[in-house]
Amino acid sequence: MSHLTDYSIPIKGLKPGRHELEFEITDGFFSDFEESEITKGTLIANIVLEKNSTFIKLDVHVLGEVEVICDRCLETFSTKVDANGTLYVKFSERENNESENDDLVFLLPSESELDIKQPLYDWICLSLPVRRVHPNDKKGKPQCNPDMLKRLQQFTVTEEPKAEGADDWKKKLNELKSNISDN
Repeated sequence: MSHLTDYSIPIKGLKPGRHELEFEITDGFFSDFEESEITKGTLIANIVLEKNSTFIKLDVHVLGEVEVICDRCLETFSTKVDANGTLYVKFSERENNESENDDLVFLLPSESELDIKQPLYDWICLSLPVRRVHPNDKKGKPQCNPDMLKRLQQFTVTEEPKAEGADDWKKKLNELKSNISDN
């Protein structure tokens, strides 16, 4: 298994067949993405590359942990990542942006390397939960910042206050319905 660090795969001179690659993903990886929601991480990307004469297939498995910001208390916490993906690379004179399929990349036959940094980042981000909050401890209590939880509790609305006459429109609507049905 080859250990690579620059997230580029040298494809010129790569013999047809199956190849196994491993990439180490650390904090520096995420700093290259300007608007990244991920602040830090330690992951390993295992890639099984199958090269044919007209295309390359990459089966990717990314495993590790990343640090994200909690949606509830705004402090960082670590969450596990277990992402899988497949990327097909076709050799063609066609421009890459003409493909409507995110799993398909076109490379010019003259290209010597395949940069997989963006697909790796995308798979990691897509594996994260939509709502990111600290997990509960073994007793079922949130591990969020207790001061922030107290502040949130102060501003939590438990019941919608009813304004006087709020249901008047319902009565008027029912009166109109009954008047129409009587005619």
